[in-house]
Amino acid sequence: MEIASISLSLLALIVAGASFYVAWRSSKRQAEAHDVQWRVSLVGPNIVRLTNLGLHTAHHVEARVQAFGSNYLVKGPSVAGGSTRDHEDDRLTLHMFATLPKGGIRVAQLPDLQWTVVWKSSTGMGHKLTGSSPIL
Repeated sequence: MEIASISLSLLALIVAGASFYVAWRSSKRQAEAHDVQWRVSLVGPNIVRLTNLGLHTAHHVEARVQAFGSNYLVKGPSVAGGSTRDHEDDRLTLHMFATLPKGGIRVAQLPDLQWTVVWKSSTGMGHKLTGSSPIL
């Protein structure tokens, strides 16, 4: 009987400790200063650039960029505040150049880049931002 009582007390202590940890982690996340803002741009015929305009580092960054009817994935372990991550993809070059029909030049209409960036803060809290940027 005494062993069962000790086991239940130990189990109650473990549950209380886990509850305290969850509450502590939640309060830490809510109080977290997290300044990350994104600019997504095409900086060359085949380069997509992610720029973290904020002050803090974004971790486990993944950006999905849509341009010229194709989707591109830009991934990185982290992007510090004020820094960039470039992604080179030769498929962009093929879509950038206008075709030359017989007798003249056809000007390609350039749609906006559509993008979604997901990342985590230093405490592991997930964030997501969606936007669009002019290609030129």
